[in-house]
Amino acid sequence: MRVVFMGTPSFAVPSLRKLAAVHDVALVLTRPDAVRSRGKKLEPSPVKEAALDLGLEVLEANRMTPEVLDALRAAHADVFCVAAYGCILPDEVLTMAPLGCVNVHASLLPRWRGAAPIQRSILEGDARTGVSIMRIGHGVDTGAYCAQASCGVGGKTADELTAELAELGGDLLVEALPSLMDGTAIWTEQDESLVTHAAKVSKADMRLDPADAALASER
Repeated sequence: MRVVFMGTPSFAVPSLRKLAAVHDVALVLTRPDAVRSRGKKLEPSPVKEAALDLGLEVLEANRMTPEVLDALRAAHADVFCVAAYGCILPDEVLTMAPLGCVNVHASLLPRWRGAAPIQRSILEGDARTGVSIMRIGHGVDTGAYCAQASCGVGGKTADELTAELAELGGDLLVEALPSLMDGTAIWTEQDESLVTHAAKVSKADMRLDPADAALASER
């Protein structure tokens, strides 16, 4: 299968590496180099570093310019795979690949739609969380999903949980793609009555007990 991958942070790296091991990744789209730590030096995104290590073609973009759209068309991908890319995709992109755009979302949808699902699952004391492979549509994380997998939350720091979900998401994405290709994927619409929203975590949210490792790591 020919794939375009879109992602930026470390959460997306396992998905990229697992895809590249079994599929033809024609193009990797990621956010441009940025100041990512306390220093003032520009640093590449984790996805860019991984893509270059894998010898893949990389394109950096904050938005869908005509040049980016041309590159996406030229990739002739069967499907676009997204994991925390960080940009809204226009309709033209959503419909460009024959199999559409699928996203690795770090929650068990419809719980925790939005920007900070991992942090919210910890803050709310969820016993379990997970990942969903979903279609990208017009709303924020509103699309139907074709696969989910879960893991426990308790006793893990946010970094540990993020890393576990990243690996889980990469495995699930690779498992799900063949069913997209042969048309056997079963899509489940989200139950709107069960939706919760994962807004970005503010400092006010993080009134933490230092004895709680899972929360203390989010200071």
